[in-house]
Amino acid sequence: MRSGLIWGFLPFLVVSAASAAPPDHTLSITFDYDFRPINSCKIKASKPCVTQFLLYDITGPKPVLLFTMNAPKGEKKARTGLTGSGSVPLTDGLHTFALTAQLVTGEESDPTKCTATATVGKNTKVSLNFSRSQPKRND
Repeated sequence: MRSGLIWGFLPFLVVSAASAAPPDHTLSITFDYDFRPINSCKIKASKPCVTQFLLYDITGPKPVLLFTMNAPKGEKKARTGLTGSGSVPLTDGLHTFALTAQLVTGEESDPTKCTATATVGKNTKVSLNFSRSQPKRND
């Protein structure tokens, strides 16, 4: 009787294992942002300002929000080397990621303007660099 009970649960275990969520990956990003056009928010926002950055996986038909990062408080100039990270479930394969800036009003920048592509595999650490080198001027 006991062995029949164990075998009766086996199909459920196989189905559960097959439909398990993808493994978590540590996603680290580096990016540059120019706060001169619209400053980041101070403690209290009195006008439109950048409050946070949002990282999306835009590989599929619908963007998936992976994590958010607060903008540095009261920033008024261009900043390089901003960083963020999060633990997110990702399937293996080629992924396209988008980074947006969100204003205190909830409005977000165009996600197609800041993208990065990476191949996700068995390595659980993925690094993305959204930083763009500025073109050199010919004086």
